[in-house]
Amino acid sequence: MGTHYTFNKIAQLLDAIIIGQTSTKTIEHLSIDSRKVVFPESAIFFALKGTNQDGHQYINAAYKKGVRHFIISEPNALETFPQTHGILVEDTVKALHTITRSHRLKFDYPIVGITGSNAKTIIKEWLYQLLSEELSVVRSPKSYNSQVGVPLSVWQMNENHQIALLEAGISEVGEMQKIAKIIQPTIGIFTNIGSAHSAGFKDITQKIREKLTLFENCSTLIYRKDHKAINEIIESETYNFKPIAWSLDKASPSPEIEYTTLGSISQKTQIKAKYKNTEIIISLPFQDAASIENALHCLSLILYLREQKRINNSLDFYSEKLLELRAMSMRLEQKEGVNNCMLIDDTYNADIEALKIALDFQTQQNRHLKNTLILTDILQSGQSDEHLYKSVSGLLAQKKLYRFIGIGKKMEKHQKLFETIATKQTFYATTQELLSKIGEENFEDECILFKGARSFQLEKIVNVLSQKLHRTILEIHLNAFANNLQTYKNQLKPNTKIMAMVKAFSYGAGTFEVANILQYHKVDYLSVAYTDEGVALRKAGITLPIMVLNVDEGTYDALFRCNLEPEIYAIHQLKSLSYFKQKISIHLNFDTGMNRLGFHENQIEEVLVFIENNEYLSIQSVFSHLVASDAKEHHDFTLQQLEQFKKITKKIETHLKRPILKHILNTAGIVNYADYQMDLVRLGLGLYGVDVTNQLNNQLQLVSSFKSYIAQIRKVKAGESIGYNRSGIVQKDSTIATVSIGYGDGLMRLAGQGGFAFKIQGKFAPIIGNVCMDMCMVDVTKIPQAQEGDEAIIFDDLASLNHLAKACKTISYEILTAISERVKRVYYQD
Repeated sequence: MGTHYTFNKIAQLLDAIIIGQTSTKTIEHLSIDSRKVVFPESAIFFALKGTNQDGHQYINAAYKKGVRHFIISEPNALETFPQTHGILVEDTVKALHTITRSHRLKFDYPIVGITGSNAKTIIKEWLYQLLSEELSVVRSPKSYNSQVGVPLSVWQMNENHQIALLEAGISEVGEMQKIAKIIQPTIGIFTNIGSAHSAGFKDITQKIREKLTLFENCSTLIYRKDHKAINEIIESETYNFKPIAWSLDKASPSPEIEYTTLGSISQKTQIKAKYKNTEIIISLPFQDAASIENALHCLSLILYLREQKRINNSLDFYSEKLLELRAMSMRLEQKEGVNNCMLIDDTYNADIEALKIALDFQTQQNRHLKNTLILTDILQSGQSDEHLYKSVSGLLAQKKLYRFIGIGKKMEKHQKLFETIATKQTFYATTQELLSKIGEENFEDECILFKGARSFQLEKIVNVLSQKLHRTILEIHLNAFANNLQTYKNQLKPNTKIMAMVKAFSYGAGTFEVANILQYHKVDYLSVAYTDEGVALRKAGITLPIMVLNVDEGTYDALFRCNLEPEIYAIHQLKSLSYFKQKISIHLNFDTGMNRLGFHENQIEEVLVFIENNEYLSIQSVFSHLVASDAKEHHDFTLQQLEQFKKITKKIETHLKRPILKHILNTAGIVNYADYQMDLVRLGLGLYGVDVTNQLNNQLQLVSSFKSYIAQIRKVKAGESIGYNRSGIVQKDSTIATVSIGYGDGLMRLAGQGGFAFKIQGKFAPIIGNVCMDMCMVDVTKIPQAQEGDEAIIFDDLASLNHLAKACKTISYEILTAISERVKRVYYQD
């Protein structure tokens, strides 16, 4: 930090009481997550309280990490922790806001506040890429745009920076006013307005007004005039900012910046820009409307900053930079590598805050692999090189790296700072030099994190080390799991536990990776279908309790060896387990109407007497399965099941003379029958983003995106047939694309013959003819810009998943679980 605060100064700033001893220690880092403490000696931990989380519960974890300075709202929270320094406040979130609001006031360089329904992060990252060669830029890490993320972003600001790029996101009325007081932007960008996070607003007008609160004291607001709902409010109401509205292809009258599309060629789009006396023609490296809009927001800011003489590089310079933009979102991408390596691709940029996030993600993987970091020079940090690389080496020293590879002249110059951070260290002046010696590094059984400035092109190394698999992929969005988990936590009573279902390859999403993110976010239990799934999770480092739903007597020894807990539904299972004479926790399944597996109510006494007479068997829980918790027409039957289960568990507790862990609610039951949450709920398909109740107001995010690519495009004459059995006959001259996906990948044959369409270049291309084993054909006649190599999206949201399920006359469960394991899974975290 360029601006220093002592612990005592922070207490004065908050006008708060010090608990324990005063301290003159300099505080450089604000911590809200005990799992992510990096520099404990100079950190202060905020025990934040939320709807379902209380940071005071994690003081012990932070203390064990070495943190000694805390901001708390419970007077006795530090009583059992010696040599701690506490600041007692009424509200720890407000304290976080107060400190960072005061910090923000120390700086007078441009602060760009970015909000909108979508694209905040990508616009911020693109602006960073465009501006960072000329200016020292500070920006929000990843998508830190919430009531907690914004303060942490502002805390990064120091006097060496020349511009700040800060995101702001909201989900309900009243939030933006708090964020605005912290950011206090001087320039605003309003990206767009849509349905994302709309549940907390009466209508779209209220949502727009709330977002505009961020810009009340801005000098300038950049927005697209073509978004009529936004434009109408800005033009009809009084604001302090000067609007710089832009329009594309004369869609709106009299914009301040006028953009005109000149045409598309080779997957590029040519645009003419006119702002005051400036005209320029630029090329953008994509053709889809969303990416073009995002890039024009960026160009609009550049035109404004040049006019204000905040930047001096020529427009030709920025034209070249615009061509380097990536159309994909900037996110951590996890994929399989050669020689049993796991690759974490974060090759877009390198700065110390983003490095911390990436290292946390690498540590989180916990897969018994050796951790390796390939890191390039860090550019435009706003710090001296000596201070910067000392900070980096200090950070890495805590990460227990097996191998460190530094790339760049600055890395070579400061390599002595990195001598002790890893078992192996090597340094290269350029990426090309490492590529030429890649075989000498002998990568094997390693989790390799790639973190680099864009100009170093680390993706070339990623490509060399990637396992060459089928190009059809299933993208798994790890942030969506966290969002969906929190959405259901918000439905639960404070003491209700969660058992997450990771059976059937985690509904196609990959068992270990999903289990690992759930363990990180502290679910209470996991459940798998078969013993071998549980064994694999234990081998991969998963330590959570695991219930196994279908146990076979031949796998009982594995249950004991791996500390797995079986579902028990028959007396013969109890007898078989008892022969081992080893202690084991069991889950008793009582049938209440499914008529699949389970004890009958009249077997309660027999079951309990057997268990009581066996010292090795211990009841961990009693549960049952609902038949139709998502079907209103079977509401009475579901209530009958619930009441029968209550009767069963009451008999069991009366017999045992103690309470037991009880659970019957599945995903739909959590929402539809909240009064029966009991001790634990079993969360399944909802965790993966499918709202079977249609009552969660679009709060869930589909975790999977199923994609392939166009292998070939051909012209076909009217009357010719497509595919096997001549089932597709074209009625006119057509353009047909062959896509590398078939029923061998999980795309059911029922999707063929026009039943379903892929999204290509933002438009829909219907399947023509039958789906083959490894490929299918789609009609792209109405998508003339389609090219070989283009992405073909099978589904990427709930609507398209449901459409595919309907086309295949099945349910979304079957679509997800049918995706073949030969399809490459790629994991992303924003």
